[in-house]
Amino acid sequence: ACGDCPILARSGPRDLSSQELAIKHAALQDRRVFVIAPSHWMAALARKSSLFSQCPIKVIRNPIDTTSFYPENKRLARKSLGLPDAGTCLLYAAESVEAKGKGINEYLAVLRELSKTRAVFGLVFGRGEIVSHVDNVPIYNLGYLASAAKMRMAYSAADVFVIPSHAETISQTTVEAFACCTPAVAFDVGGLPELVQNGETGFLSRFLDVGHMAERIDWLIDHPESRLEMGAKALEFVRQEFESKSQISRYIEFYSEILGSVHEDAAESAMPTTIRFQAEGDQGR
Repeated sequence: ACGDCPILARSGPRDLSSQELAIKHAALQDRRVFVIAPSHWMAALARKSSLFSQCPIKVIRNPIDTTSFYPENKRLARKSLGLPDAGTCLLYAAESVEAKGKGINEYLAVLRELSKTRAVFGLVFGRGEIVSHVDNVPIYNLGYLASAAKMRMAYSAADVFVIPSHAETISQTTVEAFACCTPAVAFDVGGLPELVQNGETGFLSRFLDVGHMAERIDWLIDHPESRLEMGAKALEFVRQEFESKSQISRYIEFYSEILGSVHEDAAESAMPTTIRFQAEGDQGR
């Protein structure tokens, strides 16, 4: 239940969050609601909520078009973006690169840590401004990318996708990076463990532990063959779990189940009325 929300400036037992929850409860009262969540983490939260706890909940992933996101040649991708051939490219992407909750400060701290012993450079895309370098590490800001083709080049140019987010339902940018054969290092938070599987598609690091995240990336730099293997596993994982055609099929299957159960309930509720009409007709004859 909501109320006394710590995020709101004006909190209290009957704050805006409490009022909004009451409106939602009223809107859903006496309605049959079926819930689809994009991650098991979000589904678990829905089951704990006062709003959806009694509802059927299904996990269906957010789909990705693998005809738009696929691996490009890394050297050619870097050349097309004006990036250096040498050095390890660490990519950070977000709708807004300035959003603190997406971990921009942690990303910059990771670059600082790695620059002490490694030749690395940063690559960023998303809305907003970011510094052009941190210590001696250059950062290439591509700005907001509106086309899948440009994003595909950025994902393919990177050696590691860095996800220092403080919260994620399920990270679509990570799925896109995986589709381009780029492994990831992320904080162990939200739905990210469902994507970033230790030693398989990348590494998880302790939440907000910049040093641990840098260690994980450092290992990937030291083991290029393992990094490529993880990228290949990440691509296969996306094809199995997120490809758009399979997700569409899952939606159709779930909708069919819902419609079938609704029709059954409607038939059951109509049965007593039918029997009553038949009885009245028999009496008339």
